[in-house]
Amino acid sequence: MATQDYRLTPIGDIEGLAWISPPTMHDARGWLSELYSRDAFLALGLPEFVHEVASGTELRGVVRGLHFQTPPMNQAKLFRVIKGRARIAVLDLRFETYGAWATFDAGPDDPWIYVPDYLAQGFQALQDNVEVVFKCSKTFAPHNLGQIAWDDPDLPWSWPITPPSSLRSERDALSLPLFSWRGIF
Repeated sequence: MATQDYRLTPIGDIEGLAWISPPTMHDARGWLSELYSRDAFLALGLPEFVHEVASGTELRGVVRGLHFQTPPMNQAKLFRVIKGRARIAVLDLRFETYGAWATFDAGPDDPWIYVPDYLAQGFQALQDNVEVVFKCSKTFAPHNLGQIAWDDPDLPWSWPITPPSSLRSERDALSLPLFSWRGIF
């Protein structure tokens, strides 16, 4: 399958945020899709992904994020919702475009989502048992972890389901408000 068969489709107005649709071949038996090709992604100008993680969210309404890594360990992500549906939220942290945002829903029938390293990203499970797979351009660096409180009243969107605050992770409980991260990139 050729590099040019991958399609990048911008999501909203945030530079770099995109759906990445892989090439798919169909015949009488069904279909075959190349989900990831390091060389094809590099040819598209994306970083090399060196780390992969998966998460499972058992209960509808739970929010994970808004996470990112600070320089010099800033981390681009490539991810897919592989089970269930989720509301994805991204927030631009670059000085020039600080506060630009996008939210959209994704599920297993949707392509990869590319999130550049200057965006905070999180998601809310829209149903029970949501699973997400992430490829990351750098390994996890706990000392460079950045996170914005998902319930910060200054966020420019509302989650579609009231999140169960009793299920907030220890890490998310330490999140800082949005204004704390102005100018990080």
